[in-house]
Amino acid sequence: MKRIADTDQFEPGIIYELQVYVDDIWHAFYVGETTDAERRLNEHQASARNASETSTLVYRTIQQQFVAAGCAWRMMPVHEYGAEGPTDAEDEHIMMLLRQGIILTNEKKGNANWMRERVAQAQDMRSRNITSYKEYKRITQQELNNRHKEWIDDQDQKKSGLPADFKKQVSIQAEIRFEKEQKRQLRNAKREASAAAYRRMQIENFEEEQRKNGK
Repeated sequence: MKRIADTDQFEPGIIYELQVYVDDIWHAFYVGETTDAERRLNEHQASARNASETSTLVYRTIQQQFVAAGCAWRMMPVHEYGAEGPTDAEDEHIMMLLRQGIILTNEKKGNANWMRERVAQAQDMRSRNITSYKEYKRITQQELNNRHKEWIDDQDQKKSGLPADFKKQVSIQAEIRFEKEQKRQLRNAKREASAAAYRRMQIENFEEEQRKNGK
């Protein structure tokens, strides 16, 4: 993902799957994004060839399982993104595959539980019949906020002898989280508006070019 300098826009790119060929079917085992598919594929191939026990899971899997078994693997584009950037589309694709029970080798640096948490979320989404990861996060955040408020109310009713400034500190933290969420939503709205304007400009330029060419 590459941000265009001094803007909230990103360079166009693709969401892709790494797939392995087993039993006459291509199976996804990794999801990524890139603005340069050829360069990214070369990087994957080089990292897989030189994989060691300290390499990330995706490269150990390719070398120790797929290559060892003589299985072919490839990069397959599955979605294009524009100036809005890849984040939502990449997350949505990962969660769609996890909801289908597909095992992925994606990892999050510095968070060993990242994939375990995503699998649990995918199972919860499936049980609730929710197909949008963005909507799922909104719903679960609201549920968390509601439980937090209920807990505070319950503590007030019990008069549990908490420190006098406890409720004040909790309220301050809640306000901070609310302000952060408002800022995040504002950034997303600006990004979406910017991406829409960028797409409109592309369409206008295309139509103008068509008119010039008499088409």
